[in-house]
Amino acid sequence: MSAQIIDFQRWKAAHPRRARRSALKGPSGGGKLKNRRRRAREAVMPLLRRDRSISVHELFSALGGRMIRRGARSAAVSGRVSLGSVRNVLKAALREGLVEVEGRGVRHYPTKYRLRPAPFTFVDLFSGIGGMRLALEGAGGECVFSCEINRRAADTYEANFKDRPCGDIRGIQPHDIPEHDVMAAGFPCPPWSLAGKRRGFADPRAALFFNVAELIRVKRPRAVILENVKGLATRGFRSGLAKVVDTLKGLGYVVHTKVLNALHFGLPQKRERIIIVGFRDDLPFAWPDVIPGTASLADFLDPEADADPALLPTEEAAAKVQRIVAAKGTRVFEPAVWHTNLTCNVSVRPHSVALRAEASANYILVNGRRRPSARELLRWQGFPPHFQCLGSYRDVRRQTGNAVPVPMIRAVAAELRQALHSECLSPCTWASA
Repeated sequence: MSAQIIDFQRWKAAHPRRARRSALKGPSGGGKLKNRRRRAREAVMPLLRRDRSISVHELFSALGGRMIRRGARSAAVSGRVSLGSVRNVLKAALREGLVEVEGRGVRHYPTKYRLRPAPFTFVDLFSGIGGMRLALEGAGGECVFSCEINRRAADTYEANFKDRPCGDIRGIQPHDIPEHDVMAAGFPCPPWSLAGKRRGFADPRAALFFNVAELIRVKRPRAVILENVKGLATRGFRSGLAKVVDTLKGLGYVVHTKVLNALHFGLPQKRERIIIVGFRDDLPFAWPDVIPGTASLADFLDPEADADPALLPTEEAAAKVQRIVAAKGTRVFEPAVWHTNLTCNVSVRPHSVALRAEASANYILVNGRRRPSARELLRWQGFPPHFQCLGSYRDVRRQTGNAVPVPMIRAVAAELRQALHSECLSPCTWASA
């Protein structure tokens, strides 16, 4: 078959639109049109991740563009991308399910876009009563595995999630755990707690972290989130925190650490915790913004008329606390939490101190008169009203004292989800946009 000779000028005259499109293409086949779309992808998605919800014109203005009027039509002027390229990228993102429409204008034209929450799967190690699970599920996650050695805590976990955690992590093999995106673990804190012996990694319980590290090495989750007491990050134990961070880095993870306080996330409890977040890839992660001000303690207390007489301390304990406060001349106000610390000093605060699992029954008193109820302890940790904590009052104090502040972890998990979601927004995505 002989090759046909094509007169390009005649073909160009017969197909003007195809000829214009061909003229935009460069040697690589991408051309100016593809470059504009690539620049739009690289510029638009970081802005959308930062602002979470934004219109096309707001995006274009943030990129340095301006709108001009040409008769009855609007046109866009920008040194980097065109308005059409921005719209094409958003249309492609809608098709891929990466963004969703927040508002529609006339004729159902989208006026605002927002990032669609990306679901993820996670495992819940050292799950306790499920505070970490509540937080991660609130950020769009799905739990596929959990483990907890304490029987009472496991009973509470099962009652609320209809899922019985596995037992000791030392008996769990990697093949027992399903594939997942995020590994969450609040590994034992007594080795670094102010209320403990503070033996650090010399404490056998601290070695359980290396069981977590081994599971991370084998399962290779996309991200990990670890929680422990602030003591792990204090001067005396910086070597301990460094060992944790170095272990994760040695496994190939990019690590972020920060001490967060539950007071800054809408709870009336000063509970400072070191949060360690690691990613298998270098993703754009940012710590959550804090809520200005502090929560009102009054919103988290039961009516005094409903107080259970069983919550009253002994007369001797109540008199001792009153005597210490009077001797110091401490200003007394209500509502308040009276806290007796490890040196038997009593302070009066407008919020609770950190709940502890093994503290004495009277170390915190509401208005100096009674112990907090089980429901109040759960509220101070951010658990929902329907959450039920099984066991005696002593069991409830232990379980809530070991729990994580749910709103604080949920805020971190939301940022972690956004970082994982950014993997879908690489410059190579939507080649046909």
